[in-house]
Amino acid sequence: MKRLIIGCVLVLLFLVGLIAGFFWYRAVNQTAINLPEDTQSIMRVEVDRLFWELLPEMLGDAFTDQRTGDSVSDFGLRDWWQIARSVPAVCYFYSLADQPDRYYSHFSVRNSRTMDRFLVEKLKLQRDSSASMCVYRQRFAQVIIQGNDMHVLLGRGLDDMALDTLVGSAKTADDQLRSTEDFISAHEVVKFEDLMYFDRNGNQMGLDFGSGMVELQGRMSASFLNIPEHSKAGQFLDDDVFYGYLNTDLRKLLPIVQKHVEQFDVSEDQLTPYLGNFLDFRIGNETVSQTDTIVTYEYDENFQQTETLTTQTLQVPELSVRVAASPHLLAHLPDKLFYTFQKSHNGGLIQLSTMDSAIVNLPSGSSYPFQLFYRRGDSSRHFESMSYKVLDAVQSVNIQGERGGVSTLDLHGEIVLGASSTHALLTLLNGGG
Repeated sequence: MKRLIIGCVLVLLFLVGLIAGFFWYRAVNQTAINLPEDTQSIMRVEVDRLFWELLPEMLGDAFTDQRTGDSVSDFGLRDWWQIARSVPAVCYFYSLADQPDRYYSHFSVRNSRTMDRFLVEKLKLQRDSSASMCVYRQRFAQVIIQGNDMHVLLGRGLDDMALDTLVGSAKTADDQLRSTEDFISAHEVVKFEDLMYFDRNGNQMGLDFGSGMVELQGRMSASFLNIPEHSKAGQFLDDDVFYGYLNTDLRKLLPIVQKHVEQFDVSEDQLTPYLGNFLDFRIGNETVSQTDTIVTYEYDENFQQTETLTTQTLQVPELSVRVAASPHLLAHLPDKLFYTFQKSHNGGLIQLSTMDSAIVNLPSGSSYPFQLFYRRGDSSRHFESMSYKVLDAVQSVNIQGERGGVSTLDLHGEIVLGASSTHALLTLLNGGG
């Protein structure tokens, strides 16, 4: 019996050593790739690290399946193992200077059949097969698999031409490439290791997935930021669904929103002298009633047009936006955009609000010049059409920014998910289920 136990232990140690050696080999040989010289930003996904984090739950699902005879998960441990082996230990996605919102990646896969299931069943991509390749499409993602070669494109406004660009980008000449190590070494990168983003402008973000939550850490560097040394925070209610504030010189933001400003029949020169350095917004958990008049046109038997006015009552969220600015600018603000707004001025802040009464609580001192907060509440349904299915899993988001310099915000925060005992990445991949 003693020899049997020792033998089993030795076999177990051998298997553990073999697996550890395999992942060590993958890590050593997949620490960097070559990027085009005009790379604007890169995202790094630590595949093997995430696999080890997910392993306990995947083993638990496999044990449950075996004990009950039921299929608790349609994507089993063996499938996850095949996915982990099919892609590099570290995946890099990069964007180019002329298309900064589109991210490319290219690598070889070992098991295209399992990858096909992963893309369709877990990532919900639509398969479009042809004789020479298999194309997968979703709102913000397109994938091509040609044999063992896999091309991935993430971004907005994707089309077949974008796919051609994607495949062509993987064939860049070697003398035009640059190592990711060279790109990363030029920046002080955040410490989180699951998923990281950084670009040429000094912006960076790190995500760390845990049980029921995602931690966030990053740095935002932008020339349009002008963070004051002393900041103030907006005053919000405990049950507010969504709120945020920013302390910065609003005049620097005007070039970014110039197209939106022009529709109010006011020029940038007319605004610049009268803007301050603070803005905030809130969406409350309650709703308010608004009466709206709809104009419709009908034609009688003589084809004469008749105008008809119809009144309807709508329930809209409690929404308020405040901006530090001169009160005379109220005359240039609309009474109605997507909702009907009441306009007012108090304590150096002009305000648009769906409520009849204005917010009277003025901002107070704060060590954070920026904050963004969201929690699922009754009023969330009023902007569900603006969100995506994956956000169904999100219960709350809280991101704060400290002053890192005049044009720099050091960010930290957390995203809390509904399934508190489940690894956050699994919850998001399952669409919140």
